[in-house]
Amino acid sequence: MKKYKKSYHPTFQVEHDASHFKEGQSVILTLKDSDVLADEEGANSTLVNVNMADDDRTRKRLDDAKKARVGYNAYDMEEVSTGVLE
Repeated sequence: MKKYKKSYHPTFQVEHDASHFKEGQSVILTLKDSDVLADEEGANSTLVNVNMADDDRTRKRLDDAKKARVGYNAYDMEEVSTGVLE
């Protein structure tokens, strides 16, 4: 078990861009989910706001969906035979 000195101040990284924060607005940041048994030093030192993270994921999915639709034209139909079924 590690013993910390009184002068120990952990350093944290914030996952979000500074432009996401508005002056005077309170935002709750929590530790990002990570592997508890990770060997990496500082593995649990990233702060994240879950609402902002959800918004970022939604924005990315919408952008990916728009990119996937490039080249699709609803009115660009192939020739369809209109034969009569007997």
